[in-house]
Amino acid sequence: MNTSTKPLRFTRPHVSGLLHWNHIAAVAAAITIAVSSYRYMDTLHSGAIVAYLLYPVSIGCLALLLYTRAYIRYPEVRLFGAFFAWVLVVIGLNMSRADGALASGWFYSLCVTSFLCFSLPYAFENAEQPRAVSFLAWVTVLLGGAFSALALYFVVTGRVIEMRPGIEGALGIGADNRLWMFCHPNAAAPICGIGVVLSLYLFFTSQYKRFRFVLLVPFVLCMCALALTDSRAGILATTLALGLEVFFVLSGKYFRASKKLLRALFSLVLAAACMALFYQGNVWVRQGYNTLVSRVEAETTLVTETVELAPADNESAPAQTPSTEISSRDLSDFGNFNGRTAIWSATLKGLVENPSILFTGTTPLNAGQTMTPYFPKDAPYGNFHNSFVAALVSFGLPGLLLILAFIVYLFVRSLRLIARSLFDERLLPARLLTSILVFTLGESMMEQFLFVDGMPSVVWVWFLLAAGFTFCFSREALQPPVA
Repeated sequence: MNTSTKPLRFTRPHVSGLLHWNHIAAVAAAITIAVSSYRYMDTLHSGAIVAYLLYPVSIGCLALLLYTRAYIRYPEVRLFGAFFAWVLVVIGLNMSRADGALASGWFYSLCVTSFLCFSLPYAFENAEQPRAVSFLAWVTVLLGGAFSALALYFVVTGRVIEMRPGIEGALGIGADNRLWMFCHPNAAAPICGIGVVLSLYLFFTSQYKRFRFVLLVPFVLCMCALALTDSRAGILATTLALGLEVFFVLSGKYFRASKKLLRALFSLVLAAACMALFYQGNVWVRQGYNTLVSRVEAETTLVTETVELAPADNESAPAQTPSTEISSRDLSDFGNFNGRTAIWSATLKGLVENPSILFTGTTPLNAGQTMTPYFPKDAPYGNFHNSFVAALVSFGLPGLLLILAFIVYLFVRSLRLIARSLFDERLLPARLLTSILVFTLGESMMEQFLFVDGMPSVVWVWFLLAAGFTFCFSREALQPPVA
C-alpha cells in the first residue's frame, strides 16, 4: 500500500488555453484592480468601465462558473449569497426612497466585487490558483508602485495638481500638509499599503529568485508615499500585516529549531521587531522630507537675497522645489480615533430614533443623508468612517449579522489553516493571505471601504479576492491525506 501523503494539493494538472473563460475573468479582475487604484484620476470614465464592461463580464463569469463548477455547494458561497439576497430585499423595501439603486455605481460595484472578485478563485483548478494570486498581486504592485512614483515626483518637485472644483482632490502636498493622490490621504493610503503587503507576498513566494529584489523598488516607493499620507490607520494596518507576513515566513521557512514552540516564539519576536522598524521607518521618511524642505527653504532664501544684490542682467529665478513640510501626527487621540467615536455614537442615537432602519436599512445611497443630521457639526458629510457602521445603516441588522458571520467563518477557516500548516513551507502562500485579510479589515474599521462604496475600492477588491482564495486553499490543505 502506498502510504505517501500529499498535504498540499496545488499540483493537480489542468490544461486550458489562454482564452479560456477563467483567464478572461482574471484579466477582468486585473482591470477592476486598475479601476480601484486609479478611479480618482477620472471618475467619469472609471464609472463607465465598471457599468458597461466589468458589470456584464462579472455576470457572464458567474453564469459560467455556475455551469462548469459545483459553486453553490460551498457553505461560504451560500452564506455570501444570503447576504446578497438580503441586499436585494433592502433595495425592494427602500424602492421609494432609493430610486435607481439597481442602476447605481454602488450596485454595479457590489456585483463586480461579488460575482468576479470573490468567485474568481473557484474558477481555477488547484494548480492554477497560486499563479492567479501572483498575477493579480503583480498587477496591484506595479500599479501602486507607478502611482506612488508619480505622487513622489510631484512631492519632490513641489508641484501640486488641483482638481477642484470638479473633484475634491489633488496630486501633491495638500493644504493639510499631507500627500494627496487625486483623493484624500486616507483613501490613498490603502493603495500604497496594499502595494507594500503584496510586494512582500511576492518576494517570499516568487519562484523566480533573480527577480525578487526588483520588488524592493515598489516596496520603497509605496512605503514612502504611505508615510507622506500620514494616514495613521493605513500605516498601522500595513505594519500589522507586514508583521504577520514576517512571522509566517520565519516560522515556516528559515528557522529549523527542534522545538516548534521555541521556533514560533523566536519568529514572533523578530516579527515584532520588523513591525517596530517599519513603523519607525515611516516616521523617518516624514522627518527626512521635512529636513529637506528646511534646507531648500534656507537655500532659496540665500539665492533670492543674492539675486536681489546682483546686477539686473544676472537675475534668475530659483528652481521649483519642495516648500511645505509634511504633517506628522502622533497617536495622542487614539482613544477616540480622531473623533470617529463621536460619529459612531451619533449614528447609534439616530438608529434609536429611527428603529425601523435596523430592519429595513436605507441602502448606501441614502445612509449618509439619513444619519448626517445626527453627526457632530464638524464631521464630514455622510461619512461614517467605519465599514460596519455604514453597513448597519445601509442593510439593517440582518445584513450586518450576515457580514459578520461571513467574516467569522472566514477567520475560523484561516486559523485552522494556520494551526495545521504553520511550519509547512509549502503552504506559505496560503498563510500569507491572512495578512491581506487583516490589512483590509484594519483599513475598513476606520473608513467605509467594504460593501458600501460607490466604486470598487482596492480594499474591497482584495478583501474578497483574499477571502475566496483562503477558502479554496484551506479546503485543499485541511482535507485528509490520500493513502
